[in-house]
Amino acid sequence: MTSTLQLHGIVPPVATPYDHGGQIDPQGLRAVLRHIIDGGVHGLFVLGSTSECVFLNPAQRGLVIETAVREAAGRVPVLVGVMDATTDHCIAHGRQAQGLGAQALVLTAPYYTRTNQTETLDHFRYVRDAVDLPVVAYDIPVCVNIKLARDTVNTLAREKVVVALKDS
Repeated sequence: MTSTLQLHGIVPPVATPYDHGGQIDPQGLRAVLRHIIDGGVHGLFVLGSTSECVFLNPAQRGLVIETAVREAAGRVPVLVGVMDATTDHCIAHGRQAQGLGAQALVLTAPYYTRTNQTETLDHFRYVRDAVDLPVVAYDIPVCVNIKLARDTVNTLAREKVVVALKDS
């Protein structure tokens, strides 16, 4: 059974710092996370657009999630972006996030391919059914080629598929 997620206040997207060799800088990421948490945020959103999630492989995604969960240490929830081009990949990312201690998933419609509202509804439902974490819908049409229609969002909320909406 999914735990409830009480979101309020400030839940910023977290940038992923890189070293001069183009690799994720774990020490820099820890410093960024500490600074944000010490600043009084109410949650962390990692692996979103600001985190450059689409450029990271599963091991790199895991490093970001592990670091965020460790630094948050239960003080604030960690929301993890699981965006990808296919539902199966999103499910795999979601299972990874759950296994590493995330408190919620953040999910867009699949990107690259064009989907309609019915396909998008099914995408959200499949991910939610496969991963036992609350899902936040992320509406960013400029990146995924579809705007979540009001009816789609209402249906997802009514069915308890999503618990919140990030509108970009």
